[in-house]
Parts: sequence; C-alpha cells; structure tokens
Amino acid sequence: MVRRMQGLVIVAAATVLAALGLPNDFFEGCRELEPDAEHPDCVYVPREWLKSETYRSFAHVALGNYSFHSGDYYNTVLKMTRAANRRILMGIGTAVEFTTVPSSCKVTDTPVYSKELCRPTSNKVNGLCQAKFNVFPPRRLLAVSCRTLA
Repeated sequence: MVRRMQGLVIVAAATVLAALGLPNDFFEGCRELEPDAEHPDCVYVPREWLKSETYRSFAHVALGNYSFHSGDYYNTVLKMTRAANRRILMGIGTAVEFTTVPSSCKVTDTPVYSKELCRPTSNKVNGLCQAKFNVFPPRRLLAVSCRTLA
C-alpha cells in the first residue's frame, strides 16, 4: 500500500511539472568528465557502464513505481541511453534515461510491474523515460518522467 502511494506521489509530481511546462530533463547541468578539468557536480557515466546491471536495475525500479504502459500491457526496459552521477548533500544522486518496449505483462492480470515477469515482446521502442535517485544513504526514487514515442 505504501509503495503504491509513493508511486502515485511520483506520478502526480511528474504530471504537475509537465502541466506547468517545467523541464523534466534530470540531466540538466551534467557534463562529460574531462581528465584535467575541475570535477563538475554532475558527470555522465562512461557509455560502457550503461550495459551493467547496476544502471538497468535503476530503470526497473523506476518502472515498478511508475505505471507506464501501452494499451493493455506494461512497458519494460529495452536500452539504457544515458546515466549520470551527481554530488548532493550527504551522498550521491543518480539519473538514468532509458527506452521502453511493450512487455508480456497485461495490466489487468499483473498488479505491479516485475522485471522478472514482464519480458519484452518487441524491439520497437515506444517510450523514453528518465528517473532520478538518491543513491546513498539508502537508494530512494525521487522522480520519474516518461513520454510515449510514436
């Protein structure tokens, strides 16, 4: 019940931001890490890291708390497109961006999204999502924003 309420709060926050026309880019101010440059507050992770289960797990947590679906079926993660780490007070924040595809989980048959059960049924991208987290201490989802792609 509490998890559902958290999800509703996140959805409501994203909806309000969109309605107000506020930007939903969780990567604003992020930069590539340059060897001799001063360390920026927000740094994109190397592209090869996007293939790791670490960043994919962030995407699955986001979908588990944000009911983003196409018609009768939940969407699932297809590809991680970018991720960044940001220094925040008392820890690290992480933002992830990923594409989605329809999954095998029917919304009416599956009460919540599950990365184990909701397998991709297509490779045709239908959505783009961003999520941001406080990573330490402990990992906590702060916001999710998804949009449908035609």
